[in-house]
Amino acid sequence: MFRSRELIAWLILAIGGLAATSQSARADRDADFLQIIKDCTPATTVPFRSVADIRKEVDCVGAAIKAPPQRNPAGGQRLNLTAATGQWAYRRETGSAADNEPTCRIGAEVALLAGQPLSINLTASDTIHRLAIPALNVKADAIPGRLARIELKALPIGTHSAQMIDNADTSKAQTRLVTLRVLPEAEHALWHHANLRSGACAPR
Repeated sequence: MFRSRELIAWLILAIGGLAATSQSARADRDADFLQIIKDCTPATTVPFRSVADIRKEVDCVGAAIKAPPQRNPAGGQRLNLTAATGQWAYRRETGSAADNEPTCRIGAEVALLAGQPLSINLTASDTIHRLAIPALNVKADAIPGRLARIELKALPIGTHSAQMIDNADTSKAQTRLVTLRVLPEAEHALWHHANLRSGACAPR
């Protein structure tokens, strides 16, 4: 019995045909494949998959291959943000894999590095949600099976209020305010260490 994730992974490797001439290029390619699988397919094994479910996953993978995520430029950071009812999560990446942070639940605040451009990859795991950061002119929907990309220039030190809206455009919509703290490197390192110790983040 094939697992959906394994089948789609095999299809990508077999059909994608992305040749890599160096070890680092192959590592980057494999990391992109794994992220596509994680974003587009269910995390659990199920005995039967409907045609509609499989078609949705294949369409998601196809779209991701046509527009693969761009690697962060030197000094850049990327925030992979996954919305879910009652609990949003994020994973921040920098140019070096060794510096990437684990997946963390979003609490009252999220810290970002000052002076670096920011790319936000936004998706959802259950239904349609919405992210709004009025001061940065950001407003985007988080939709299951889709990836919204938001590009921002380097942010100065300061704080911004983010609105994370569950079940957007429905009678069950609920808005949670989260503070985005843009910190210099030393303060961000301290914040990150404290966040890891709080139990909000998965083990690396």
